[in-house]
Amino acid sequence: MKYWMYAPGDDACNFDNDKHDNVIGLGMDNIPDLRGMTAKAIAAEMRRRERDGQSYENIGAYAVRFRDMSVGDIVFAKRGLDKLIGVARVIGEYRPMPNREKGFIHTRKVEWLNGNVNSRRRFHFSRHAFYSIDEDDAEKLFEAAGISRDEFVDEGFDSQIQAEDRICSVKCRGGQAKYRAALMRKWHGRCAVTGIEELELLRASHLKPFWACSKDERYDTDNGLILAAHVDAPFDAGLITFDDGGEIEFSPWISTSTIAKLGLSGLHLPTLNSRQKKYLQWHRNNVFKR
Repeated sequence: MKYWMYAPGDDACNFDNDKHDNVIGLGMDNIPDLRGMTAKAIAAEMRRRERDGQSYENIGAYAVRFRDMSVGDIVFAKRGLDKLIGVARVIGEYRPMPNREKGFIHTRKVEWLNGNVNSRRRFHFSRHAFYSIDEDDAEKLFEAAGISRDEFVDEGFDSQIQAEDRICSVKCRGGQAKYRAALMRKWHGRCAVTGIEELELLRASHLKPFWACSKDERYDTDNGLILAAHVDAPFDAGLITFDDGGEIEFSPWISTSTIAKLGLSGLHLPTLNSRQKKYLQWHRNNVFKR
């Protein structure tokens, strides 16, 4: 377990948004996705886009550390250079959320241990937006937040939550057979948009991704589709989505040649109920790449 400090925007302007979304967010919104990028590549891209003469080397370095934090790490939120305002535990891998209302699109899903620290104690924090802190400093911050480390440290937590996140990434295949079976019954054993019936080609797909769901939403069959693999992959990546009428929409990030090769044009979903439309709207707003 490691400990981190982050600033949710100038004067913590994005903190309420982070708490609402159960994430911690990093800016650099003009870079759509940090996955696969080195610190040097991030810095170079920032220089290319901003053209303001800054090196951005430090920003590249802390962006990589943010992206690569371990599930189970603890993150403290600060306002300014002296006030602690929140404590959270990382429970999900890095994911960009391109349509967040106030930006800060680079996110890690968290569980808030205290999202409203009310302490008069003042600290001397670094000016950096994101950085690591040592265990001694963390203990002082826990104390200020009114949290005992023993209350939440669980040796089984890391493996449990990492396993759950892996379930998310494979979208309920394997160990989530019951959910898949329920979706197969709901969608009559075939892809909801192509009619493909070969079991080996079908995937159980969430409309609102597993990692973003509440416990009640994770296995709600209204939050799931059966999709053929060649439809599931671009849907999961945010390259396609569907409107409330079921018509397919394409992201500018997917080429017309790829659309043609996959045979995606003209696909549409059957009539949707109100709950399905709500989940699908979340996909359009938070996963679909515009």
